[in-house]
Amino acid sequence: MVEHPLDRREVHVALLALAVDTRAVGELVQQLAAVGIVAEPVEASYELSYRRMMEADTELFVFGWNFRVGDPSDFLDSMVHSRRVQRRLGLQNGSGYSSQGVDALTAACP
Repeated sequence: MVEHPLDRREVHVALLALAVDTRAVGELVQQLAAVGIVAEPVEASYELSYRRMMEADTELFVFGWNFRVGDPSDFLDSMVHSRRVQRRLGLQNGSGYSSQGVDALTAACP
């Protein structure tokens, strides 16, 4: 079998890490490397990181989230739902991901 040159290509991305344990970031970098993605962790202030995430101005980001209550809708509505500013949904959906099916599933969560 002949190997295609693109089969060995590495992808390089900047990894913006915010409020995540450095051990977890290191593990993520290793796991991405195993599939040919070279992630370079980037350090930035919380304000700059948050702005870049909200403006979808980063190639890849990872951050921590904590819950004050046991209700998953807080996370799902803010992070997973398509951005609907008027309805205050998807306000922290920094990737710009949008899916009517996923929106329906998040709305169905108790």
